[in-house]
Amino acid sequence: MPVPYSRPAKRAGLLAVALLLAACKAAPTIDERDSFTQGNTYTRNFAGSSEVACEAGRRSLLGQGYIIDKAEPNRVSGHKNYQDHENDDQHAQILFNVDCAPSGDGNAVVYVSALRELYTMKKSSNSASVGLSVLGAVSMPVGASDDSLVKTSSETISRGAFYEGFFEQVERNLASARAAINSGTTPGQNPRKANGAAAKPGAGAPGAQPAPPQAPARQPAAPATPR
Repeated sequence: MPVPYSRPAKRAGLLAVALLLAACKAAPTIDERDSFTQGNTYTRNFAGSSEVACEAGRRSLLGQGYIIDKAEPNRVSGHKNYQDHENDDQHAQILFNVDCAPSGDGNAVVYVSALRELYTMKKSSNSASVGLSVLGAVSMPVGASDDSLVKTSSETISRGAFYEGFFEQVERNLASARAAINSGTTPGQNPRKANGAAAKPGAGAPGAQPAPPQAPARQPAAPATPR
């Protein structure tokens, strides 16, 4: 006579089947992940003009340590560099873009997107030729290496809390941004001054894409003295 299974055993069997079916399901493709159903993750409405909203966005990025690459009345972009504390060869850069537009009712709508780019250190050793009076030119390693950062991945940040923090900072900076707009002293209202500041050595041209993080320079070791 067959022994009937207990309820816990049946539930365990059903759970195992469900997990197996879930594992067999194909991972979502890119178009399935980006199906225009993200809600308001990347956009928010604010009281005031689009110029005020973008100036508040610029101040919010500055307050979080971002370097501003472009500051226009309705567009702001900046970047920020990171380094992995546990792995010195791993670097990251976040590119943040803010676009502001009138919402039609006297207020503004702000669209944001942030791109996370990851870089890893690539090392290549060098050798040099040393001249000897008896043997002629002898190629020998000198201990030098060229380090460069190679991009390994690039993806738009989709975490809602990341953008929520930015929108909260924009809300706090609206009053000071409105006062600066009224006085006509913002970089978006004075492109010549902004361009002059960006033309300084090392500052980069306005609107240009930020350069990837640079690998730290290393001094080459002195060649061994032949005996």
